[in-house]
Amino acid sequence: PRRVPEAFPIESLKYDEAMELAYFGAQVLHPSAMVPCIDDGIPVYVRNIFNPSFKGTVIQGRSPTLKDRDSMSAADKSAEKEKR
Repeated sequence: PRRVPEAFPIESLKYDEAMELAYFGAQVLHPSAMVPCIDDGIPVYVRNIFNPSFKGTVIQGRSPTLKDRDSMSAADKSAEKEKR
């Protein structure tokens, strides 16, 4: 927030999104540290130690692949958009 005044908290991310952020330089997570969490479905909670009352960000679940998205019904696609 000090560097980017328009910054805002992110309530939740998928594992794939978090790994991409880490790969491109986000310093909170390392991409390979996510692998055991993905394999076992363990949610990762990113918290601010300077503001313990803030809920933080939860990282869980996988993003659908393009193949999965093509096979989704119209109702599933609209439900997926509402989740974002």
